[in-house]
Amino acid sequence: MTMFRPLPRGLCRGAAAALLTGAALLLAGCSQGAGASDTVVSNGEITQDFTNVHQDPSWILAREQQLKLTPDQVTRLKALQASMDDERRAKVAAVRAANDRFKADAKRRDADRDALVADARSLSDAQLALTTSIIDGSLAGYAVLDPSQRKHFDDLIACCTKA
Repeated sequence: MTMFRPLPRGLCRGAAAALLTGAALLLAGCSQGAGASDTVVSNGEITQDFTNVHQDPSWILAREQQLKLTPDQVTRLKALQASMDDERRAKVAAVRAANDRFKADAKRRDADRDALVADARSLSDAQLALTTSIIDGSLAGYAVLDPSQRKHFDDLIACCTKA
């Protein structure tokens, strides 16, 4: 199952935010308990702030002609995207495994507080690693662009994020 595919042309920040938020929060199985929705909103707003300015290499590649990418840049961005996809799959698996451990321990009537806290910490660390990977890949993709392409990229982003 491929979870991360290039966004279709014209799709704005909301879907990209959902990818980041979904990977970091929905896979964690956030419940609708007290405070859970506040956490999702807070993390969603942070994620939206990031995706209002940054995109991964697939977004850049989808705008190859608009950004006038060179063959070397296309090669570098494709390699970066492939690496990111592999890394994300591994990190998503780690989030799921940590979530499964937490759920299994949480369901026990005789649940041990220290074990639950350790599980929660492990889950948080896995989510942070996934989010960090997405951030790093997006910044690395932008770094491939030359100054005039960055200006055009910024103009495209600004166009998509107007309310």
